[in-house]
Amino acid sequence: MSEEQFESTLPGPRPKLSTVCPSCEGSGQIVEPALALLGDVGRTVHHLRPCPWCRESGYLPGLRPLA
Repeated sequence: MSEEQFESTLPGPRPKLSTVCPSCEGSGQIVEPALALLGDVGRTVHHLRPCPWCRESGYLPGLRPLA
């Protein structure tokens, strides 16, 4: 991987003061449980989807204290 390709995969700069997203805990993705049949047995499987709060960045701008 060239240096230009590596730099293009890095996230953009964050604001100086930011808060870890409480919805995804900084991962940028949330778990969405779904029902599936595995071997004729109903089970819960987990799908990852982008976090709607932080839009996959993992951070929210500014300080947001948890109540």
